[in-house]
Amino acid sequence: MSCNKIEFESKDHLSGEWPHPAILAALCGILILAGVAIGYFVDPLKVNSRGFTKAMEELADVEDGTEVRFSDITPFEWDRVYTFDPYVSREEIEKTLGIENRRIKETVNEGMEQLIFVKDKELVCSITGYSSSLGWYVDLGLGEDGKNYRMVEPADDEMTVGHEGGIPGLVFEGGK
Repeated sequence: MSCNKIEFESKDHLSGEWPHPAILAALCGILILAGVAIGYFVDPLKVNSRGFTKAMEELADVEDGTEVRFSDITPFEWDRVYTFDPYVSREEIEKTLGIENRRIKETVNEGMEQLIFVKDKELVCSITGYSSSLGWYVDLGLGEDGKNYRMVEPADDEMTVGHEGGIPGLVFEGGK
């Protein structure tokens, strides 16, 4: 009886290089895309930001002067919403909020919108940008003397619908 050795045309699968670099690169790419997709569709801050923007866009067809409660159009729960004066540092904002979060952004221009929603000492939504880019505006009015921010709570959140340059917005009425 003779014993024949089996020869393989390619020995790459026996070389100890598993997984093949191309397969490893493809798997890494898939994992990165999955992570981005999960972040986009599951990240509460992004979901809340998109929901808020959609609610604000729906005000485009609402007549100027219509009164609404901010908490009624906001598609998430919050205890307080803040806006800070331009150029207030993120560190100062975090100190006022009692929250440290890298996703809190400061305004770098007088024409920027900034809304920071907090629920139970947690950041639930943070939006900063220009009205023209966001497609809406919110005016929370003037802060109390000596404070560089305005804060509104759901118990006192009466707003009036307005439009500036075709952009829908809300103006805080200060709880009539």
